[in-house]
Amino acid sequence: MTGSFLLAPFSAVYATAARLRRRWYRLHPEAQRTLRGPVISVGNIALGGRRKTPLVAALARWLVDHGERPAILTRGYGREHPREGVVVVRDVSGVLAPLAEAGDEPFMLAQMLEGCAVLVCSDRYAAGRLAETQLGCTVHLLDDGFQHLRVARQVDLVVVHPQDVTSARVLPSGRLREPLDALDAADAAIWIESPGNEASHARQRHDTHAAQFIVRHRLGRPRPLAASPPMVPLAPPARIIAIAAIAEPQRFFDDLREAGWDVADVLTFRDHHRFCHEDLEHIGARLHQAAAVAVLTTEKDGVRLAAPKAHPTESDRMLPFPVAVVPLDVSIDPPEAFFAWLAERVESARVAITGQELVR
Repeated sequence: MTGSFLLAPFSAVYATAARLRRRWYRLHPEAQRTLRGPVISVGNIALGGRRKTPLVAALARWLVDHGERPAILTRGYGREHPREGVVVVRDVSGVLAPLAEAGDEPFMLAQMLEGCAVLVCSDRYAAGRLAETQLGCTVHLLDDGFQHLRVARQVDLVVVHPQDVTSARVLPSGRLREPLDALDAADAAIWIESPGNEASHARQRHDTHAAQFIVRHRLGRPRPLAASPPMVPLAPPARIIAIAAIAEPQRFFDDLREAGWDVADVLTFRDHHRFCHEDLEHIGARLHQAAAVAVLTTEKDGVRLAAPKAHPTESDRMLPFPVAVVPLDVSIDPPEAFFAWLAERVESARVAITGQELVR
C-alpha cells in the first residue's frame, strides 16, 4: 500500500499522457495507417494475463469458417532470435518460421490454425500490407492492439477483467495501461467471467457505450506432446504436477484444481521462459518426488518444452517424462448476438474502406 501511495503522482502523470496520446490520434486520423482489409483489434486495458490469445484463435477460426483469409498481426514478444522486418510465421499452407524467430504465442497460433496467416513485426502495418499483397489475406486480427494506435482499426475489442475496474490504478502504481475511460474508445468490451456476479457488478460500476459481451474459459482435454513418452489417457482426478511460464500461472493451477485434478506440485518460471536441459531434470525429479503420473502445462509452454533448446543434442528430442498440454476453450456469450454483431461490423468496414479507395 505504501509503495502504491508513493507511486501515485507518477501514475497521475502516466494517466494524463495516455489520455493525451489517445486524444491526439482521435484529432489526427491522418496519422493512422489504413490497411485495405478490415482490421479487428483484440487488446486489453491492463498488463498481460487476460487470455487474449485463445480469443484471437477463436476469432481466426470463425473468420476462416466464414470464407475469410485472416492474418494475425503480432509483435512476437519473447523471441530468442528476432529478425529485422516482417517474419511470416505461417502462411495459409503451413508453418514457415522456427520458434526462436517467431516467439512462443505466434508459433503456437501458427501450429493450431489452418487457413490463417501469422506474421510478426513491430511494424504491424508493414506486416498487414505483406499479408494482403503476398499472401492474399482479406481481414486482419491485430493482436494486443488497443494501444497500437498507429494502425487504424474498424473493430476494437477490449478484454476486461472485473479486477481492472475494482483496482483501477494505472502504471506504475497499478496494472492498467490506460485509465478506465479509454474503454469508451472500444467498440465492444468483452468481460472475463468471474465467480459470482463480479463481472456484472464491474460493468455496472463502469458504464461505457461499447457493446457488452462475456467470455468464458474452460480447460479442454489434455493432449500429449509429440515429444512426450507414451502415457495412459489422462483425466481427473489423476495425480499430476503442473508447470507454467506465463503471466498469471496461479490461474492455470486453480483451473486444474477446480476441474478435479489432483495437483501434487506446481512449478513456475518467468513468462516466455525457454526451458533448458537442467530445467527438464528438475521437473523430472519433482514429478518422481510427487509420485505423479504426468506433467500438465499450458499450450504456450508446450511449444517451448518441445523446442530444441530444451534438449542437449539434435538427436535427443524426446522429453524424459510424460507431458500433456491442456488447451483453453473459449466461448462468448451470447454467441449468436456477438458473431452477428461482428459480421455486420466487418462487412460495414469493408464497404467503407472500398468507398474511401474509390474516392482516392
